[in-house]
Amino acid sequence: MDWRVILAILCILCLPAASAQSSSALANTSSTQFAAKATSIRTQLESIYRQMFKNFLQMIIHSFRNGSIVTNSSLEFSANGTIPTDTTLYTVCSKSFNYPYSG
Repeated sequence: MDWRVILAILCILCLPAASAQSSSALANTSSTQFAAKATSIRTQLESIYRQMFKNFLQMIIHSFRNGSIVTNSSLEFSANGTIPTDTTLYTVCSKSFNYPYSG
């Protein structure tokens, strides 16, 4: 049986490709804008998490909120490895995009 661990995360993305284009279209999970933004964010972050965590499976984006693209998402890991803490995930992401970390 394949076990998975899912971590819920909420993050504010200030990535170059995640420009703050807050609109009602991003609130609609069926819109093409939502799908395009979700794909863009997943493409950027999943490649980082795959490099750092061999048991990383996928990122699921549930919703966006107003701001610099506030993203409600889950990260899915197989249970066949170490499950990172929220601090570790934040550190990996912030260092990848040269954000200061103050944890």
